[in-house]
Amino acid sequence: MGRHHYGPLYFLLGWALKARYDVEAKIGSLQTPLLIFQGDRDSIVPEPMARRLFGQAKEPKRFHLIRGAGHNDTLEHGGSAYWEEWRRFLAQNVPSPR
Repeated sequence: MGRHHYGPLYFLLGWALKARYDVEAKIGSLQTPLLIFQGDRDSIVPEPMARRLFGQAKEPKRFHLIRGAGHNDTLEHGGSAYWEEWRRFLAQNVPSPR
């Protein structure tokens, strides 16, 4: 994200950053089901970047694009389809209690 948002400044000062969140290097080893809600107006994690991460993840996985949503308002813009996607995902990936 630093490279995406700050370009040359990231390369000049990146050595000083101690926190490393290399999601691309780690998402392929994820061992849990993955559900990504993505706003089509997200300026923090643009849709192509989210789709690239999604493509690198293992199954089971689902990608749900929410029209009109940014980075932090997918719930507000998602409406009933948001909750239906959650229900479907949980029904397919979480064992029901006995």
